[in-house]
Amino acid sequence: MHTYKSPLTNQILICVLILSMIVTPVFDCVLPLLAAPQEKCSVELTEAESKYQEGQLDEAIALVRRCLDKDNLTLEESERAYKLIGKAYHAKGLLAESKENLRKLLKLIPNWRPDPNLETPSFLRLVDEVIKELEAEKAKQIQPAIEEPKKEEPKVEQPVKKGGGKKFIFIGGVSAAAAAVAVLFLLGGGGDKQLPGPPPLPQ
Repeated sequence: MHTYKSPLTNQILICVLILSMIVTPVFDCVLPLLAAPQEKCSVELTEAESKYQEGQLDEAIALVRRCLDKDNLTLEESERAYKLIGKAYHAKGLLAESKENLRKLLKLIPNWRPDPNLETPSFLRLVDEVIKELEAEKAKQIQPAIEEPKKEEPKVEQPVKKGGGKKFIFIGGVSAAAAAVAVLFLLGGGGDKQLPGPPPLPQ
């Protein structure tokens, strides 16, 4: 039995076939290009690790640098790269460069720690130094700034005037004598009695 197909159905089928013929080759070309940089970096890191094991430190560093210049590194690749270049610089005796790359690794992966069974004691000590430096920097940023205590101004003692005590005694003595005279005058009614003289002045 013959099945009838409308012209519209035939046109759709033709469009699908044409699109598949165009899209498939494009994907075949683009996908390898997208994957190539990542695969190439993994290959470079593996080659750099071999160079490091063979003692070809400059070649290993150059390969790792080429890998680190790429923008699409995975976390695992970054860890491998920074650890390897840190070890290579350490083996060359360039401790400042080694610490710089280890700092980048620890900032990227704060809980990263080298395997003590695979690394040399001197490299482990260097990593410990970097960890302590980063912890000190972090503590300094968290700790609030402590204000310096204000300096107290020295107290200026007022000079004591001499003779103040004598003046007080004199004034008190004169007042007491005046009071005594007033009392005697009131009690004696005046009369011809002579009033007592004032007390002698203090020397």
